[in-house]
Amino acid sequence: VVSNIVFVPKGAGCLGIDWADVETKYRELMPNAMLSETQISDSFSVIREINYLTEISSLIDHIKIKIND
Repeated sequence: VVSNIVFVPKGAGCLGIDWADVETKYRELMPNAMLSETQISDSFSVIREINYLTEISSLIDHIKIKIND
């Protein structure tokens, strides 16, 4: 019989989350939102600085789907 107790699973917020892990997941998921690579990179840069934003509109501008581009 083998047993194992996991008190805190890998990736749990209380262990801390590395920005590299967040970026990897973001880059995997955002192409599904039909964003360009530039939009993905620019929006992630804004997300990294989100605590310093005075308004969220700069992030919204980066993730808007651009029609006819």
